[in-house]
Amino acid sequence: MGQFQDTTDPDAYHLVEVFRDEQGVATHRETAHYARWAKASREFLAKRLTLVQVRGVLPLTLPSQPARSDPPSPPAALERGSRDPP
Repeated sequence: MGQFQDTTDPDAYHLVEVFRDEQGVATHRETAHYARWAKASREFLAKRLTLVQVRGVLPLTLPSQPARSDPPSPPAALERGSRDPP
């Protein structure tokens, strides 16, 4: 849901994706666009991605989803990696 440059390491970038649950993560990893990205990213990433799972603590509205009054079910996934900017 966003791409961020690290403020302490300008060569580090963070890719943040939010999923409702583990099944959402698994389903995403089975898509054709994920397979293309995984293959292509090997060419521009300086090191392998590190997957960090976090739990949402604020109400979250996903695109095309109604607002929620409760935090999303964990885990939301944060994938981090270093690479040169595009």
